[in-house]
Amino acid sequence: MIRELVQLAERNRKDEPYQPLVHDALCKERVDAYICIAPDGTFLDMIPTEKKETVAEDLVRTENKGRTSNVLARLVLDNEKYVLGLPKSPRNTKCHKAYVAKLHEYENLPAVKPLINFYEKKENEGLKDARKAYQSQVESKQLKQGTNFSFMIRSKKKQETIVHMDSDLIKTRRKSFAIIHVFGS
Repeated sequence: MIRELVQLAERNRKDEPYQPLVHDALCKERVDAYICIAPDGTFLDMIPTEKKETVAEDLVRTENKGRTSNVLARLVLDNEKYVLGLPKSPRNTKCHKAYVAKLHEYENLPAVKPLINFYEKKENEGLKDARKAYQSQVESKQLKQGTNFSFMIRSKKKQETIVHMDSDLIKTRRKSFAIIHVFGS
């Protein structure tokens, strides 16, 4: 019976649109908006999406716990509590700090450096601008409470990189997941 369940899972994975990204450390998640920043971390824009489904870190599998009562940040793609610390509350402040701390764990990756710059630049100037843009879009009903954000890096040449889809970031997360499960941390 277990073998049949494993075979069923393998067949289902073959039908996934993100087949190259299918992995136990990842799950499906929707992305509602991109926080668009420059490579130096400067806030440029907030771009609503059409609530596309994408891949994100699966915290139940990677951390072996859920986050109904726990503060567990996802890597890069997460909701406004973690990414922006909104709405302001002591718990959401903890969520936001956990998110930024998680980014620092991956600061050696080129895709993550602009995000760290975004949070650390001039007294959180980028974060303040992103919060204003988010609140404005909530008021105009372009976005809702519970928005899931990811980051888009836009270079001067208008090249755009969706950070959570960066291949080095995904490879590193997969390796981390494998190490955790081999050594049982």
